[in-house]
Amino acid sequence: MAKTACSEDKRKALDYGARLLSFRNRSVKELEGRLKRSGFSEAATEEAIQKLSQLGYLDDVAFARLWISDRFRLRNMGKKRVKFELLEKGVDRKLVEAELSKYSDEDEKERALILAKKKCLRDRDPDPVKRCRRLYKFLATKGFDPSLCGEISRTVSGFDDDNRD
Repeated sequence: MAKTACSEDKRKALDYGARLLSFRNRSVKELEGRLKRSGFSEAATEEAIQKLSQLGYLDDVAFARLWISDRFRLRNMGKKRVKFELLEKGVDRKLVEAELSKYSDEDEKERALILAKKKCLRDRDPDPVKRCRRLYKFLATKGFDPSLCGEISRTVSGFDDDNRD
């Protein structure tokens, strides 16, 4: 009787894990946490994760690649923010760094420039210093490197360091 209760718990954990993955991809650590918080035993959680990994539904490499692609393409985020999000989701640091290294600094600069130009079009403030500060803060919250934020915000806002009093 106890054996069927244990196998029932494992089946439910597997079903619940598959259902969670049907909504969006998740990292192994993220799914493990969700299963544990839902009250599944350690054994049921481990077996569900192992089975979902074997079936190809749970893969940290694929998850990281998709997450990076979506964040760059759809949300125009910088590498720093994307790295932070993936580490927060439990993806291995070496894996995150390896996947992020596939994207060049020029790609990042191009994304920041496009974002900055769009943002600057909406900013009607005639003071280039204020526009520059707001633009810098905006780019920084998107996860771009501080030096890149400064360079792009000065260029796009019309504020030139050499012309300051």
